[in-house]
Amino acid sequence: MTAHAHRSDSWRDRLLSFATVTATTVLIWIWASSQTRQTAEANCRIHFIPATADTQRVGPEEPISVRIQFSGSSTAVESAVNAVNGRVFDIPVGTLGTPSVSGGHEVTLDSVIAAMQPIEESGATVRSVQPATANLAIEAIVRREATVVVRAAQSGALTRVRHEPQTVSIWLPAGLDGKLPESLVVEAFAPHTSQRELEITLRLPPDIEAVVGRARIEPSTVRVRAAE
Repeated sequence: MTAHAHRSDSWRDRLLSFATVTATTVLIWIWASSQTRQTAEANCRIHFIPATADTQRVGPEEPISVRIQFSGSSTAVESAVNAVNGRVFDIPVGTLGTPSVSGGHEVTLDSVIAAMQPIEESGATVRSVQPATANLAIEAIVRREATVVVRAAQSGALTRVRHEPQTVSIWLPAGLDGKLPESLVVEAFAPHTSQRELEITLRLPPDIEAVVGRARIEPSTVRVRAAE
């Protein structure tokens, strides 16, 4: 081997070694950068909902706006922020450590949010949540059947109309059921009109509404037709 060829091989070896070291250094820097601990904040809304709508009512009914501060590696924090920012999360009571029994409850939000799947999968830590807690009111509800009565807007029951359905379901707090009569009615007040068919919203009679307050009526409307 000539001296020139030996020098050429030596140069290639040094160049290859330099490239390998440089590439390794860059990869280590990228990895270290991704592992650098940092914090970031995100906003979302948490909506506590019944485990089953037919047996529970949960308040507040509107989602709760929260601001979350995450900490962890830049990769984990970025993943957590992207997973929750601007979103609404429905959380059935009885899951993620929340209570499910009837009554008033104060729930610590950081533990609930930390247990949410997108946060667990991100690897980020929930550092703080504002507000820190939420007050939940959980009520057991029962279903009662009620007869639909169509009345004129002024007074009295209308007799020359037909309506469907004849009966509906009322969902009300279980503790109030014993205070109500065995036979329940809901009312539809028909306005004076030349229309032969109307769809009218149903409502509880005042004496029943005074006992139960708001109640869910299903279906919530009745179709009224003029009798032939």
